[in-house]
Amino acid sequence: IAKHNCYFYPFALILPCKLVISLKDSQNNPIGYDEVRTDLIPASFYTTEDLYFGPSGYINRDGDKIVYDRMPPGKYVLGVNTSYGPSGYSPYPSTYYPDVNKFDEAQIIELNEITRLVEVEMVLPKLKVFYIKGKFISKSEKPIPKIFIKLGANNDCDHANFVSGGMVDIDGNFELGILQDTEGWLCFEIIVLEELRNKGYTYKSIKPIKYDKNTNIDNLTISIE
Repeated sequence: IAKHNCYFYPFALILPCKLVISLKDSQNNPIGYDEVRTDLIPASFYTTEDLYFGPSGYINRDGDKIVYDRMPPGKYVLGVNTSYGPSGYSPYPSTYYPDVNKFDEAQIIELNEITRLVEVEMVLPKLKVFYIKGKFISKSEKPIPKIFIKLGANNDCDHANFVSGGMVDIDGNFELGILQDTEGWLCFEIIVLEELRNKGYTYKSIKPIKYDKNTNIDNLTISIE
C-alpha cells in the first residue's frame, strides 16, 4: 500500500520520507516493537548504485506499528531479525519483506519525491519455544552463579556452532529458551570466580549434556564437586 504524504522543511535540501511497518503473527495478532529487530537495508547493499545517503533516520512506534521517520529518499529492503536470527527471546524467523528468506528475493521499497509515505504489512510465523530450566550447586548444595550456558551443534565446546545461550543468576538458577526442531549439546563455562579457578575448575570441568529437540526440561540440577 503506497500513499502520498508531503513533508515540508524550509531549510532542508531533501524532503524526508517515512516507512510504516505493521507486523503480525500467523494468528493475526500484532507483534510488539520489543519482540523483533527490524533493519532497513539499502537495496543495493553491495554497491553504491541507487543510494542517496544510505539508511538513516529515526525509528519509533505508533501503537502497534513500527515507524522509520525522516528517511532520506532511496531504495531499501526491510528485514526482520536479520542480524541475530530467531532465538528463545524473539521466536520469529529471519525474514525479508514481503515474507521471503533471502535478501535477493525481497521486494524493494522505494521512497522518493513522489512516494514519501509507504505502509507495509508482514506476517511472521511464530516458532514454538522449549525451555531448559535448572540449577547449579556445589557438593555442599550451595548455589554456583556466573556460569555461561550455550547450546552448540556438537560436544566439542571449543569449536561448537552455538545457537542459543544464557547465564546462571546469582542463586545458581538458569532458564534457556530453545527454538523448535533445534538439538545439540549444552556447553558450560565458569567465569571470574577466583576461588573456583584456584581449585582448578574450568569450563571443561563440566561435561557437555546432550539435548534432544522439542523437549522441555524443568528441573535439571548440575552438581560440581
